[in-house]
Amino acid sequence: MRFPKQIQEADFPELLNIIHTESREYIRVAGNCAHCSGNSEIQKLLSDDSLQQFLAISDALFLPLKDVNYDIATLFGFEDPIEEQSRLMQSWITLGSAIESMLQIFLAIYLNDYENSGWHKWVNFNESAVKQEIIYSLDQLATNGALEAAHVKSLKKLVKEELKTRRDIPPLNKIMLFDLIEFYRTEVKWEQEKIDKLNSIREHRNCIHAFIPRQIGEWDELIEALRFYCSLLLDLQSMAPDCDDMLAYEAELDAEIEGYYSSYYPGY
Repeated sequence: MRFPKQIQEADFPELLNIIHTESREYIRVAGNCAHCSGNSEIQKLLSDDSLQQFLAISDALFLPLKDVNYDIATLFGFEDPIEEQSRLMQSWITLGSAIESMLQIFLAIYLNDYENSGWHKWVNFNESAVKQEIIYSLDQLATNGALEAAHVKSLKKLVKEELKTRRDIPPLNKIMLFDLIEFYRTEVKWEQEKIDKLNSIREHRNCIHAFIPRQIGEWDELIEALRFYCSLLLDLQSMAPDCDDMLAYEAELDAEIEGYYSSYYPGY
């Protein structure tokens, strides 16, 4: 996958430094967008606390990579293979969380578009009639002895919950990475190469499940994923509204108002 020259040619410390800088620029841009939106829901989603939380997750990437000699790790690995596995696992898990939060932040900037997308929402169906038919069928299965009463009760609950979730699009702050990737694939129309990269990171992130065999990759794969993350930070910034001029005008207006009151009301 091709990346901007600055990212592609960065060595390991330089790459971490770019991530450190651009993650801060990303929350600055998002915070400005929230302020200028005048939308209380966007401002709630992109509050200082939530943006700082993303920054904390992104900065947590550096912890398992601290003091790693990337060249030696790539060529020879660690003296302790468990330590190497631990650092790689921590990095993949944190990277997946950072990307999940980053994608949510971008959709929060364009919250109206997200809510108007109708994604995940079922339309033109009679919820009451569908629920009634399914429940009737489940009752028949219980009567025929195909299902135990407890199983029927459990399935009825699942049906009701699923139909309820299809009344509207999912709340943005509750979407997990798998569904976020699907949204960007189907609604934002991201190219397949980018979707494949996101899914690869998601799969590596699932190394947290101890009793399911997982691949945690090699150091080169992780560095490639970090380059992708850094590139994505730049892409999303470039696609966000430019609010700098509006904020500059607002600051200029505030200064004029303050100057006016100060001249007429000394001590203001």
